Amino acid sequence: WALAAQNSTFGGEGRQSILGELSSLSSNLLGFIGLVFQSLWLTAPSLLKGWVAGFGFGAGQVPALVYWFWLPVVALAWLLEEKRIQLERPVRIFLAGMGILSFLGIYTMVFIPSHVYGGLTALAKHGRYLLPFVPLVFLGITGLYTLKLKFQKPILASVLSFFLLAQVFYAIGIYTTYYTYCTYDAYAGDACSLPIYKNIEKEDAGSALLNNESQITQSFTKFCGELESIDLYINQKADDLQGDLLVSLLDTDGDLLWDGSIPADEIRNLAYLNIPLDGLTETNLDVYLIQLSTTGMPDEGLGFALTYADFYPGELSINGQPEDRDLLIHYVCTTP
Repeated sequence: WALAAQNSTFGGEGRQSILGELSSLSSNLLGFIGLVFQSLWLTAPSLLKGWVAGFGFGAGQVPALVYWFWLPVVALAWLLEEKRIQLERPVRIFLAGMGILSFLGIYTMVFIPSHVYGGLTALAKHGRYLLPFVPLVFLGITGLYTLKLKFQKPILASVLSFFLLAQVFYAIGIYTTYYTYCTYDAYAGDACSLPIYKNIEKEDAGSALLNNESQITQSFTKFCGELESIDLYINQKADDLQGDLLVSLLDTDGDLLWDGSIPADEIRNLAYLNIPLDGLTETNLDVYLIQLSTTGMPDEGLGFALTYADFYPGELSINGQPEDRDLLIHYVCTTP
């Protein structure tokens, strides 16, 4: 509780003491409980996916077929349990109830630091928090029902088949995540978005300010197919900002490949700005430079998020001066 309270933003007042946190909770306890269960409902799919499978550091995307193959494994394996396992009803209720209550307790503790009163920022949604308590629930329901003997062998064969298929596709996902530039989804027909950032906090990232008095240039090396768009994360923008963002794409010789403008009122704060490169003909170069400037934009300008480390090969310069960080950028290709 001390850890949750000291890092909490509950009440919208930033970090609070334990007494302050208790005061905020007790003032509307039922409302807070309702928010926790609302968050639990909204994040249930993510919880289930995180419980079944995931990759380290939040990198890549587990192939969807892994989940579809794994869930039948769990359900059918439960039906294969022998009914000779006898537990008294109170014991079953205790085991399953303790597992559920333990998970709800952990979920609530993780939910509190990420919640601001009046909003639902459901950040506590990774299924790994389920792992320690799932065995208790399984013990509580094991042996409640079992299939007849004549169905046992075909069901066992199905369980083994689904299990092997899940492992095969999970291995493919691992390979494409850690040993290729693009993830599994790109090889399954989706676009490839690079670079892949691991555990990066966009909200707390540094910012490069762009206005009429500045110019930002970022180079990046492309490790996928034909370039079709670029995403930049905006972390500073006034609601009434006027002017236009000017975007130019250059080659390493400084020759213009593509340019365009985006009105400030079409740019959202704390969100990715997608820049479609419609009409770009040189889509297969290895290295590109993106140049950002503005027109009619006052001093407060636009803030572009920066990475805290070198996540990709590239150089950032602001008004011609090199910087030791890079823009938080994604370039999107039609193929891996």
